[in-house]
This record gives sequence, structure tokens and C-alpha cells, in this order.
Amino acid sequence: TMCPEGKTSDDGKTCRDCKEGYECIVRGDVKVEQLCGVNKFSPGGLSSCKSCPTRTVSQKGASECEFCPGGKGYASGKCVDCVPGRFSKNGVCTLCPTGKMSNDANTGCRDCKPGHRCTFGGGGKVELQCGNNEYSVGGKDKCSSCPAGKTSTSGSSSCNSCPFGTFIDEKTKKCEKLNR
Repeated sequence: TMCPEGKTSDDGKTCRDCKEGYECIVRGDVKVEQLCGVNKFSPGGLSSCKSCPTRTVSQKGASECEFCPGGKGYASGKCVDCVPGRFSKNGVCTLCPTGKMSNDANTGCRDCKPGHRCTFGGGGKVELQCGNNEYSVGGKDKCSSCPAGKTSTSGSSSCNSCPFGTFIDEKTKKCEKLNR
């Protein structure tokens, strides 16, 4: 018995739907089930496996396709890790907004740490420490300069006045002892 499209026979008499993850193909004068390949799928009852929709993937023998898991994005038919500063959303590695950096799992964004700035680099973003005499309260893409009369060390979230008995040297921006 030659079964219609999307069906096969186990006993040569009775036709049944092709199983999920398989296609029913003609081999000689018989229809046989063949496993769907990578990035193809069949919900069952198909004569040929379908290609996965854009930005989705599947393993061999899949009945459906899926977006890449958290922290990964779709590229060239497979799921790849999102670079730092990007997070995954529906299979796409998306750049975090201004003043934000991806979390450790690259599944979302967080504010840049206090004393740091988040800037572009490596196709994503990098979190860099503010330098001496700069500060950031966090959630910024730039560090701010300390105002006149105040100073800070690298990685600071604020600027400070010099301690009692010292003054700020405007050239070096460091606190120096008063000479008496």
C-alpha cells in the first residue's frame, strides 16, 4: 500500500501519520520515516521536515524549534554566547542601554558599578574603573571629574576634601601636608 503524503505504513497495509521529529520520504516504492536534521522540525504527519523560523534552532529529531536559551543569541544557525555588555532577548544578543552592563549570565542588564563607567568595546561593553580624581555614583557611561578642592582615588564613587592639616595640590590633585 502506498500511503498518502505525511503517512507511512509499518505492516504494508495500514497507513499512519509520520512521528514527531520525522519526515516520511519515498525510498524506492516504499515510504519510510527519516529523522529531521538540525534546525529542521516536524510536528508529525509531514512528508518533509520544515526549516526552523528565523532566530530559532533545533536538535535532530525535533518536533518544534526554540529560541536560544538565556545568555545566548542566534548566529549562523547556532546559539552562541552573548559578549559582555549584551543580553539575550528572543534569540538576539542586544546591547545594554547607556550606563548599564550585562549581568554575569548575560540574561539582562544591571547598572554599572559605583566607581566605574560602562563603555563600548569588543562588540559589546566593558566596565572600566574611574581614574584618580574622577568618580561615578554608578549607572553611568562616563566618569565625572572631581570639583576644585576635592580629590579621589581610582574606582571612587565620590570625591573628598583633604583631611585636616593637608591641602590639595592643584597640579597633582593629591592631598599634601601643610608646611609650617
